[in-house]
Amino acid sequence: MQVHIESGKITPSKKWTPNWRLHTGEGSRVYSERIVFANPFPTAPIVHVFLSSEDVLTDSDHRVTVSAEHVDAAGFELHIGTWRDTQVWSAAASWLAYDRDLQQLPPPGAARSLGGGLVSGRHCWKKTDAAFKPLASSASGDRTATLPVAFEPGRFAAAPIVFVALSQLDADNNNDCRVTVLGNNVRADGFDLVCGTWSDTRLYSATASWIAFDRSLASSPAAPVQVEVGRLPFKKDSPGYNLLEGNGARSTRRHVTFARRFSRTPQAPVALATPHVLRAHELPLLTAAHSPAACGSDLLTVPKHALAVRPT
Repeated sequence: MQVHIESGKITPSKKWTPNWRLHTGEGSRVYSERIVFANPFPTAPIVHVFLSSEDVLTDSDHRVTVSAEHVDAAGFELHIGTWRDTQVWSAAASWLAYDRDLQQLPPPGAARSLGGGLVSGRHCWKKTDAAFKPLASSASGDRTATLPVAFEPGRFAAAPIVFVALSQLDADNNNDCRVTVLGNNVRADGFDLVCGTWSDTRLYSATASWIAFDRSLASSPAAPVQVEVGRLPFKKDSPGYNLLEGNGARSTRRHVTFARRFSRTPQAPVALATPHVLRAHELPLLTAAHSPAACGSDLLTVPKHALAVRPT
């Protein structure tokens, strides 16, 4: 079976992108960039976009969103947006596109070279949602909103691998920006999609995009595509963490060794999953995969979710 998956990243900024306008004015503002696939898909693929870095002024609430629009077989428009009086100096987005056929299960009794294949989705929590109201309130402490996600019957024979990352955030600027999105209680028939915060942070909305992969894509050498997913926490008490003190460019890194060596250097998009930044400063965050190789990669800065895919 021919498998077509592509991924990439854009890093626009007011410093080097002529039509970047998210750092000035008020109201809804969008930066749009046309992404052209290296190889066209047979039909419009499924595309997910994730936040991978951002630099937001603290004078206003933290508001950033990324999305894929006008998707066709040849490419799509990647939108980075903000609204009201928020000023965004830069933002980066990672994206993953895959053939819609990967979500189609073969007829009963037919060979399943991809196992359950993969399936994906996106959910936005808002302050008006009953489950999300505690995260938007003035309450303090750990608070979470949970959405049960059900897979279609028979898709996965065992619990899949689930990748979750942020694609939109609206947080009050009077307190530290603290948010996490993750998949909990992953089972063959579904999982719990969770958005959480802690201490005195107030979230007005958040959006998480997720992708669930059959485990055979990571473990079976016979699979037509290889996928590996991981989640790495970078915290103030982690060895070598230097992002809490000082000024200027600072980075911390951890080396990731893939469970199974790729046949060649994979694509390695990285996305934000649990940012926590003090409110007294701008919010400049960067995530990146550095020097990816067939055997592993270095991941730079802040908590993130990483995804490695063998290119087609």
